[in-house]
Formats: sequence, structure tokens, C-alpha cells
Amino acid sequence: MPDTADVTRWLQELSQHSSRAIDVVWQEYFEKLVRFASRRLGNSSRRDADEEDIALSAMMSFYKGAKAGRFPKLDDREDVWKILLTITVRKVQKRIRHQTTQKRGGG
Repeated sequence: MPDTADVTRWLQELSQHSSRAIDVVWQEYFEKLVRFASRRLGNSSRRDADEEDIALSAMMSFYKGAKAGRFPKLDDREDVWKILLTITVRKVQKRIRHQTTQKRGGG
């Protein structure tokens, strides 16, 4: 785990879409997000998208948001984790909603 100075540096580098910062965030959080998404998905079908797809999508949304400056409070690793969890929860909810929506039309 990087020390506090490293965390501060790579958080600043995220806004420039630094490949080093992206790698650090990936190494630090991706597997944790996969496990979290898996728990949130529970017994729902993983035919169209599984926990890795959701975690990957959450990471990409985070990177884009950080580059665009959409996260005003991004001071430490706890802030990063909270944002990643929020994004992941919303993606899981959207996935479950899509799966459970009654399909209409088409015969």
C-alpha cells in the first residue's frame, strides 16, 4: 500500500490521466471492487454482465470523472474508496433493475 505522500501525488496525477496514477488506483482497488460487486449482485444472473464487468465500468467512470474534475473531495484513499463504492452500487442497481424489468412488445 502506498504511503500518504504517494497517495497525495497519484491523486493529483489522476486529473492529468497519468498512466502511473491509473495503475496505482487499479492495483489498489479493482479486486476489492470485484468482491464488493459480487456481494451486491447476490444471486442475480451474470449472463450479460458479471462483477468484473461492473467493477471495470466503475473504474472507467471514476477515471473519467477524476480527469474531468467531477470529484471535488478527493483528498485521500478513503475518499477514493467511497467514490468507487458509490459508483459501483449505482451500476449494480442499474444492472439488477435492467434484469428485472418486464420486457414489453416483440410478440
